[in-house]
Amino acid sequence: IYNLKCVSCGQELLKVCPSCKSVNIPDAIKCRKCGYTFKEVSAVVEHNKEVNEVNHELHDISMPAYDAKLFSQQNAKDLLQQAFLSVYAYSSFKFNVNSVRQPIDPRYITKYLLEDASNLISVFQYYKGDKLSWKLKYVEHLREMIHDLKDVDIVSLLDQNTMRIVMGEEEFDLSDVSDGTIKALVLNFLINMPTEHKYTLLAIDEPENNLHPAWQKVLGDWIRFSDNYEQCVISTHSPDLLDTFTDDFTHDEIALFVFSAEGNIQQIKYEDIIDQMGDWELGDLYRTDDPALGGWPW
Repeated sequence: IYNLKCVSCGQELLKVCPSCKSVNIPDAIKCRKCGYTFKEVSAVVEHNKEVNEVNHELHDISMPAYDAKLFSQQNAKDLLQQAFLSVYAYSSFKFNVNSVRQPIDPRYITKYLLEDASNLISVFQYYKGDKLSWKLKYVEHLREMIHDLKDVDIVSLLDQNTMRIVMGEEEFDLSDVSDGTIKALVLNFLINMPTEHKYTLLAIDEPENNLHPAWQKVLGDWIRFSDNYEQCVISTHSPDLLDTFTDDFTHDEIALFVFSAEGNIQQIKYEDIIDQMGDWELGDLYRTDDPALGGWPW
């Protein structure tokens, strides 16, 4: 297993994980699929093998198939960015809040959030340095959840960077705040903040995890009104989060799917459950275990 490079200019095109054989963005430190930590090893490969490997991986992730003859070295970078930088999937359960709290080397600055969100401080530092208004927007959105929030910023302590939060008249390190607050910081970045590449698809598994019910309603509005992605897919067990999508559901602006314990998937449409809905919200059907959208596991 090797890292693929352009045989002409040496540009690294992607990283192939020796553990799970998946491909990753060029500057990945860990495999986004299995968490394998990459070593500084790479090799130049023949163009034909390069094309075959890349096309095979693109096919595996359901991206458009590219003819090897048309897959030139000149457009390889653009195609790979389209494939790997515009589709992101995260699970709230995999956010490592303890790793997020850890100070980092100030020289470690990245622009892509890892699956476990452990490099949140790093990506925050990158985008804050790129545009001053970026941090102002970040704080403005986060204040919708934390009403007494004054500021969020990076501070340097003993040659290490850490994040500090100002609420009311007090300052807090990340070690002083709850897991829910840490996840709010991560979700705010993923959903609200513009990055170098607009997401074609952003998928988040159970984003409500560790969030107060009142915060879940704010989270739902973030998802509804953000323009940082073309499409967003959310899986949830939260009736409070479901409530925020009621109007969108009744106006056919979202697609709602129910997964059964047997593994079956069914799309639920408003016209099919209009009698059950009445004046209720979506979460009410889930809370009461209505057959159309029942949330109880038995």
